[in-house]
Amino acid sequence: MNWGAAPNLQLHLVVPLVTNVATGEPAQHGIGDIELGAKYRFLKETDRRPEIGLFPFVELPSGDAARGLGVGATWDRVPIWLKKSVGDWNVFGGGGDLHLRGPLLDVGTRQMSRLSSN
Repeated sequence: MNWGAAPNLQLHLVVPLVTNVATGEPAQHGIGDIELGAKYRFLKETDRRPEIGLFPFVELPSGDAARGLGVGATWDRVPIWLKKSVGDWNVFGGGGDLHLRGPLLDVGTRQMSRLSSN
């Protein structure tokens, strides 16, 4: 769910229903890790410049990691997001830091990026 809380501010909540199917094991179903975030647009799109915003979010370990429904740790991302309209298309993507810590997953800080269109 995305909610426009104020001008240039979008609040973000995802409560996923997850299915984990492992070979030779019964399928597991349930709620996965809950994602909370806030995207703040600090530059609006113009003819020459893309829209630019900051989109930090956190995933809470609400999914049962033992059943493969979550990662078993709190983690967060702090990306910068860009979006540019090209005719009927929107091209968007971003990059930033990913922080993941937990008893089985100690990868520390990683760089991440993504580019998509719709």
